[in-house]
Order: sequence, then structure tokens, then C-alpha cells
Amino acid sequence: MSIHITHSFSFFFIYLSMMKMKYKRPYFIFFVLVLLALIGTLLHRKPNTKQTEDTSFFILVQTLLEQTILRQHSILLGDIKLHTTGEYENLVVYPKRKRTIVCYESILSPNPYFPGEELVEGLEEENTVGVQNNSNSENVVEKDTLQNTLTAEPKWPMDAPAEAWMKEFFTIDSTTVLDPSELDFPVLATKDLSVSKEGEGPQILIYHTHGSEAFADSEIGEDTNGVMGAGEVLANILEQEYGYKVLHLQEKFDAESRNYAYSNALPVLQNVLRENPSIEVVIDLHRDEMKEGVKLLSNQNGVELAQVMFFNGISRTRKKGNIEYLENEYLNDNLSFSLQMQLKCREYYPGFARKIYVKGYRYNMHLCPKTLLIELGAQTNTEEEIRNSLHPLAHVLSMVLSPK
Repeated sequence: MSIHITHSFSFFFIYLSMMKMKYKRPYFIFFVLVLLALIGTLLHRKPNTKQTEDTSFFILVQTLLEQTILRQHSILLGDIKLHTTGEYENLVVYPKRKRTIVCYESILSPNPYFPGEELVEGLEEENTVGVQNNSNSENVVEKDTLQNTLTAEPKWPMDAPAEAWMKEFFTIDSTTVLDPSELDFPVLATKDLSVSKEGEGPQILIYHTHGSEAFADSEIGEDTNGVMGAGEVLANILEQEYGYKVLHLQEKFDAESRNYAYSNALPVLQNVLRENPSIEVVIDLHRDEMKEGVKLLSNQNGVELAQVMFFNGISRTRKKGNIEYLENEYLNDNLSFSLQMQLKCREYYPGFARKIYVKGYRYNMHLCPKTLLIELGAQTNTEEEIRNSLHPLAHVLSMVLSPK
């Protein structure tokens, strides 16, 4: 309004000057000048609508997500600090145009990958396995809202439609695509994954791409804590209670930076497998990351267990399709391993396993047919909850790897 008045007075004085100078057609000129003043005023006004729009957008998204904790194909919004960019058409309130939004750092958060066979473009995605915050609400529980989930689950029908398999057992990341018709679920669910316990060398390799990951009460710097300590306990259980020979690799490939963890791990893994041809199973043990105040828990017979999640990379993105330089000839074998683990968890420990998470890159899962990437709990879980999960996890592994 003040700008409008200023412009009007300015042109009024110009008009008076023109009248004094007996300028021709003064009324017409005055009309033109006033019109220009109004146009200038409108053009000068630049209300900060974007900030208001963005703020209301974040409030709306955060409110909806807090109501359900998480939605499939959505991003968990935590403190609005970190960022990722992309089109999230599956997020109900998201306008179908590009927008930079902020999300809680996770397995989904960016962190490029490594030069060489993996292009720098893929760097961000593959080196950030950690937070599956795109998981469904049934996969997480708030603190102090635990219920006993040990209820009888009927065996899953092998003749169920492919869409039913996908809906029941998988969460597909929004950056990739997997059509249910591509997979023969009954074949994947019944494939022979048995491992012989005979022979001298190890049958199972456990390692940690992100060996520095810790839990809520882990003692920093102690390898008996965090995912490294959990891996050692799991190895001992598999050896002492189930008779497998296990090699636990205790290198921290993310010691300097998570950005190159998978590239750092690859040559070491190739060398270990070359020196130990008896290894048939490779397990990459991680922990997830969730919004503070959210715990991944399952209550089994009164015991609080950290939930697990099996993760698969399928070397395909929604944007570019199949990634030829990340070929994985063992893709179906990897999926079969995860699916059979999921089915056994469902049968013996309902609520223990979150849905299998599928994303677009490879995550070094091409080195061995029986490769399993496990997200064990999250940073909000305690060491006790993690330890409680290792016996059921070892039990399920033993069942899947035993002769049918």
C-alpha cells in the first residue's frame, strides 16, 4: 500500500508539471502514468508464498507420517535437518513435481559410492545401507507400546497370487521397481539352500560393511559392542549350538568414511572367498537407523527382541532400469534366501522380521548365491535387545540351511 501511494504521488507531481508546461493531451498521459504506477506496484510485490507453502507441506507430511509412523514408499521425516531430493509420487500429499524435502538419515539417505565398476552416480545409494525408514508401520513400534506378538501364524499358501506374496513379504523402495509377475515365489520359497557341515573349512562368513554401527548403550570403541559384537555372538551360537564352522571378519570398512565402505569391502571379500572355497553362506550384518523414540521390537514369550529385516539389492532403478555394470547372476538366489528366512520367521517367531526391503543397487550380494544382508535392530535398540535376537536369528538360519 505504501509503495502504491508513493508511486501515485510521484506521477501526480509529474502530471502537474506537464500541465504547467501545457503538455498536449495531459489527461491521457496522466491515465497512462497512473496505470504504469499500478502495474509497477503489482510487479514489485513479492510475497513469500514459497516459504509458507513449504512449511505447511512439511507440517502436513509430518503429521500424516506420525499418525502411521511409516508408510510404504514414503520418507520418514525426523528433525528437518538432513536432505534428499527426488520425486515421491507415492507419498499421498506430495505434489507431482520436484521438490527438495528433508528426511531422517538412513539406508535411503544419499552417500555416493565408488569409482571403478560402480559409477559415482550410484555412490550415494549403495553406501548408505542403514535406515529402512520406508518400512511399513507394522514394522516398528513406539516405546512403551509393546504387545506380545507370539500368536499362531498359519503356513503361507504356496499357491497364493504373486501380488499377495509381494504385499505380505516385501517393501519396494520408491527408487526401484519390481513387478510380482517377474518372480516365481513358490520356487523361491522351496529352493534347496542346504549347507553341509562336513569338511574342514568354514561354511559361513559373517562380516560388516558398516562395522562402526552401534546401539543405544554401546560402549564406543569396544568391538564387543555394536554390530561387530553382535556378529561375534551370532558366530559363536552358530558354531556351538548348530555345528557350523563360521569365519567372522572383523574389519571396519567404514572406519574412515561410509562413502566407500562397499568399495573397500569388495576386494577383501573376494580374497577371503578365494582363500576359503568352502564358504557357502555370506552374511553382511548391519543395524538400521530410526527416528529417535522409535524402537524396532518384537515381544516373544515376554522377551523383548530387536526386530530384523532382510535386505536385497536388485541392480535396477526406476529411473534407468537394469544397471548393467552392477550385474548380479545370483539375484534370484539372494531373494530366495531372504524369502525363506522371512517364511521361517513368520512361522516360528511372528513379528520378529520386518518385511524384506528391496532397493536398486547391488551391495556386494553378487559374490555368493547364499548372500544375506541383515538389518539387526536400530540405533535406538539396546545391547540386551540385540543379544536377545541372536538366538532366534541363528535358529532360523539353521532351519533354512538344513536339508529339506
